[in-house]
Amino acid sequence: MLIYMLITAVLGWFGLVLEFFLMMHKFMGDGMSPVGALIKYCSYFTIIINTMVTLGLTTLILKPKSFLYEFYSRPTVKARMSAYIIIVGVAYYFLLAKLYHLTGLDWLGNLILHDVMPVLYVGFWLIFVKKGELRWGDATKWLTFPLIYFFYILVRGALCGLYPYPFIDVNVLGYTKVVITALILVVVFWATSLFIVLIDRAAVRFAGPSLKS
Repeated sequence: MLIYMLITAVLGWFGLVLEFFLMMHKFMGDGMSPVGALIKYCSYFTIIINTMVTLGLTTLILKPKSFLYEFYSRPTVKARMSAYIIIVGVAYYFLLAKLYHLTGLDWLGNLILHDVMPVLYVGFWLIFVKKGELRWGDATKWLTFPLIYFFYILVRGALCGLYPYPFIDVNVLGYTKVVITALILVVVFWATSLFIVLIDRAAVRFAGPSLKS
């Protein structure tokens, strides 16, 4: 398990750092200030979730006596991160993949964060994380962060006119279409979270109490 986690964490940090330098170079080349470029980088859902997932794995590997270790040690948190990282991959595939034709390092960074990390982290959750602690209500609770993120994006966009993704660009689509898209994504988030809970409960039912320990 440790080797699997280490490989996943190293890939996660590599992808995040690679995307950081690529994006900062691009944004600043477009005339943005370093601070503005950094804020834009940190405003992508993909970057946020991959950072949370990679930080969680790193914390579990190092095992520091801290709030972070206690937080990421919870099976419910690992399951929540699995739901979030699945959405990262699914949303990119259906909403963004056809819009970009990436090559070289851009392609590599994108591949790691949108394809490799979702598969590896969900694999980590499926294989190594104990099951049996999730409840159906958890799926609804997990919607809190995506809703906060969407609210942040709308407020930030209203202030500076910049939106991280074309499917939530109010400047082009208007608030009505953006809100409808957001509601659809919330439903997808919820369905994905319910699926994670279903797998958790089914694993215990069919495999027995050993998965709870």
